[in-house]
Amino acid sequence: MEEVADEEMILDIQRVAHRLNTNTLSLDEYLNHGGIYSADMIDDCDCGGFANKCQVAGIKSKG
Repeated sequence: MEEVADEEMILDIQRVAHRLNTNTLSLDEYLNHGGIYSADMIDDCDCGGFANKCQVAGIKSKG
């Protein structure tokens, strides 16, 4: 599996949230509205998971 910097994932979470004009985002919304990373990559628990990446991005995770 290709390694991607967390910063790139965080920027992509921000991009999707901006596209949806929201400051809250679920993993399903991310995946269904143009997120470029797979669920396995973006929700990798070894790297803090989706909720942690959302927090760093300034986005509230819907769970």
